[in-house]
Amino acid sequence: GLNARAMEQRKLGIEIPRNEGDGSFTRNSVWKTMKMLLNDEAGKTIKEEAKKMGRVVSDKNADKGYIDKLEDYLYNHTHL
Repeated sequence: GLNARAMEQRKLGIEIPRNEGDGSFTRNSVWKTMKMLLNDEAGKTIKEEAKKMGRVVSDKNADKGYIDKLEDYLYNHTHL
């Protein structure tokens, strides 16, 4: 639930309504959510944002750059 809400806030996904008693999904709630994602304007926005995020997180060169910057920071800011 927390991850779903975080993704929804960032317009990267949508939380499927759950049974309040046990937290389970119903077939109908999954169907309605999928239908909305496939057919509504909100679904289009979510798909576009998810594609953008996919490009960011799959960029291996960017990951290496972040790690290099972290190493430099730690090296320059630790006093051992």
